[in-house]
Amino acid sequence: MKTSFITHAPQTSAPSPVVFSNPHSGRVLPDHFKFDAPPEILDVLQDRHMETLLADIPARGMPVLEALIHRACIDLNRFEDELDPKDISGHWPHPARITPKVDNGQGLFPRAVTKGVLTRIFNFHSRPSAAEIEKRIALYHRPFYTELKSLLKTAHDAHGFCVHIDMHSMRRIDPAIDVIIGTLKGMSCDKNLEDFAVGFFERHGLRTARNIYYSGGALVKTTHAPGEGRHSIQIEFSRDLYMDTETLAINEEKNLRIRGIITLFAKELEQFALTHAAALKPSSSNTPAQQALSAPST
Repeated sequence: MKTSFITHAPQTSAPSPVVFSNPHSGRVLPDHFKFDAPPEILDVLQDRHMETLLADIPARGMPVLEALIHRACIDLNRFEDELDPKDISGHWPHPARITPKVDNGQGLFPRAVTKGVLTRIFNFHSRPSAAEIEKRIALYHRPFYTELKSLLKTAHDAHGFCVHIDMHSMRRIDPAIDVIIGTLKGMSCDKNLEDFAVGFFERHGLRTARNIYYSGGALVKTTHAPGEGRHSIQIEFSRDLYMDTETLAINEEKNLRIRGIITLFAKELEQFALTHAAALKPSSSNTPAQQALSAPST
């Protein structure tokens, strides 16, 4: 596998200020990835069909960065150090960040998956080695972040600001919530941008919530800096809006509706961003934004 991602380039010559990322729909399980769970169980971890929902956006002029590597192998929405050394066979020579996600087995490389019952992806005697984890980081994690930062730098260079939308799906957590808008509790983007996103989906009949259950993962935390003209939002769609959550098969009728809403969201978001460019640009002309975009992922 030569790359962990594919960049769906926009079909226009002028860069858009808006960039979409899709880190969890990948289905590739590389040969070096060893697991104990049945392959079909692993698919519960995916944001299945998200690539279909985003398929029309490049034609509207915005790039979409799509992961190809399976989330079971490595979770691209976690930090490199977001892992538990006890889940690694042998000595792990680097710092470790034990977050609630890690404690729950959903760190950089997931420990288990639940579909009715809890199923271990790997067991004590089949834990990945330190060399294997370093290989996954080097082959899949870092290239994805490097490409995303490059896309955002292009947008920022062209407009003086950029807007990053990180797209995800979720199981139905609350019957009254269709879409969750995550902005690190208001810290990752301009407030008017957050309000626009919430208002757009509500106008199209989707019930929204802000910053509960999901407020933003490593991708939003890595890319955001509103004061430097870098705005980032994580959006979660309930899977039953467009698929059968038991079989994971797409529902064509529902898919067409949600796909259309997301495509229109991208178009209107770009228009909103361009119209409000002055408010979305850095608060000072002396900003380290470009240095930050070029900095390596942590």
